[in-house]
Amino acid sequence: MELSTHTCLLLVSHAMNHAFKAGFFDPSGPNYHPAANPPPEHKFRSMLGDIPVIAFFRDWSFDEVKCHVAAYPTDDAEECINVCNANARAGEIFTSVFIERPAELHIPGVLDERPYVQAQHWPMLRTLRRPSKEEDPLGLYPFYLSSQP
Repeated sequence: MELSTHTCLLLVSHAMNHAFKAGFFDPSGPNYHPAANPPPEHKFRSMLGDIPVIAFFRDWSFDEVKCHVAAYPTDDAEECINVCNANARAGEIFTSVFIERPAELHIPGVLDERPYVQAQHWPMLRTLRRPSKEEDPLGLYPFYLSSQP
């Protein structure tokens, strides 16, 4: 697996599982229509081991959740984390994906996702292991992708 794919999956699975455990995210929640009934938005901070993380997600709309995650957030992260390409404005590492739920939760096209990563963090990212099933009860990090980067 490419390190960029591992980074994206790791950050998103961490953020959405944290939101789920904290009661911010309901995988079977209602669909919202953006024009008639805008979906709720959530921002929160957490820790991925020793790494500070800020995340943003917009609840279900057309069976999709929009999710952005930044590690080592900037001072301006609260204001720009909801922007798709916030990159360095949000943090030293940033990724943005949609999560779908046709039958089970998954991140479509994650193999094409390329997170923004400041160069000094690539060696550290190589050392991060994928989450266990207990750490990822939503199953967002596909367990069939068994090899570490």
